[in-house]
Amino acid sequence: PLWRVGAAEIASTTLLALYFLAMQSRSLGSPQLNRDTARLASLLRDAAPVGFSRILWALSQYAATVIIAAFAPASELAWYGAAHRLATDLGAFVQLYHFNLFPALVEASRAGAGRLRALVDPLYRASAWLGALGGLFGALFAAPLCALLYGAPFARSGEVFAWLVWMLPISLVGAHARYVLLAVGQQRAELAANAAGAAVAVAAGFALVPAFGTRGGAIAIVAGTLATSVAAHALAARSEISLPGIAPLVRP
Repeated sequence: PLWRVGAAEIASTTLLALYFLAMQSRSLGSPQLNRDTARLASLLRDAAPVGFSRILWALSQYAATVIIAAFAPASELAWYGAAHRLATDLGAFVQLYHFNLFPALVEASRAGAGRLRALVDPLYRASAWLGALGGLFGALFAAPLCALLYGAPFARSGEVFAWLVWMLPISLVGAHARYVLLAVGQQRAELAANAAGAAVAVAAGFALVPAFGTRGGAIAIVAGTLATSVAAHALAARSEISLPGIAPLVRP
């Protein structure tokens, strides 16, 4: 029954929270409730844009699924869902990379603009090459990869995954700008970037899915991811944050 899937998700999240509390208690002492309402309000103001940003990111990644369900046959949604699940799982490793990089970005930003740029420059070059090669591999071997993971009939999902895979290198490179914005305290700018991406993903989904089916949905997600990255880079430049331009991406 489907409710068991939700129950498993709640249980896993609860265990994760308990683990964090246990590690905090062991390392820093038992957590104490803070009754400083002014500090709590300040934390909520800082955290709210990040929370809304995560909601908009989810919208940009999953709106196409809802649009495909409305305009395409159920069987097409199944092929799309398999490819999307694979792309989302691989995307978790991209998020993990940026999540673990974030403390270093904060430290570098506090050391000055030069230190931040020195940290980010080689990361752009390395992620651009890794992303380009990974995207090319995924596009070329999408059908046999889906067949290997899901079974021979799901080779059809490769048609969608060959498009969806490009959201991974775009995120790998482009999310540097988003996390730099967060590192320097520009949460609202990062929220605006995700809002732009969500708007593009939804608009492109409605425009492309009726004409191109599941491939249109995949292209809509890639377009939304690209819009988020471009907007984040533009907003960083507007805030006079020095980031690499297009040059490190040309050769890859």
